Amino acid sequence: MTKNHSKGIDPLNRILANLQIRYQKLRGFHWKVSGSDFFEFHEKFEEFYTSTAKQIDLLAERVLTVGRVPLSTFREFLMFAVIEENDINLESQEMFEVLVDDNDTIIHQLKKTIPLMRENSDFGSARLLEDILLSLEKQSWMMNAWLAKSQERVLVGRGA
Repeated sequence: MTKNHSKGIDPLNRILANLQIRYQKLRGFHWKVSGSDFFEFHEKFEEFYTSTAKQIDLLAERVLTVGRVPLSTFREFLMFAVIEENDINLESQEMFEVLVDDNDTIIHQLKKTIPLMRENSDFGSARLLEDILLSLEKQSWMMNAWLAKSQERVLVGRGA
């Protein structure tokens, strides 16, 4: 399917689409994670997808509040999202790396959209997006900290 990145899509709906793809990716990772980090990752993915589900609901309701119609089908989510599905099996560390990349993409999108909301005096949407931004930044910090520690273990294991 060709992605439609037209400027005509509402920026709130584009973020909604990305959060939906992120949510499904987190659910998939939650189900597919295995190995020595299983318990740690299984629990963390559940925490992240639960948080994302709440963000999705609040954002969809915000889209309705401002008089628009939220995207609601997977076809629409895939068409308008910037991040992509992940249908391959990954190791737990690779899962975090994918999520950090996705978070970076969504964070960039949020940082571009929040000022637009303020310029249009849509302070409610700006505030909601700021809350989502703070959450994703914290999650990225946590995952990057884990990835750095994981890299240290690899280097120590190699005698570096």
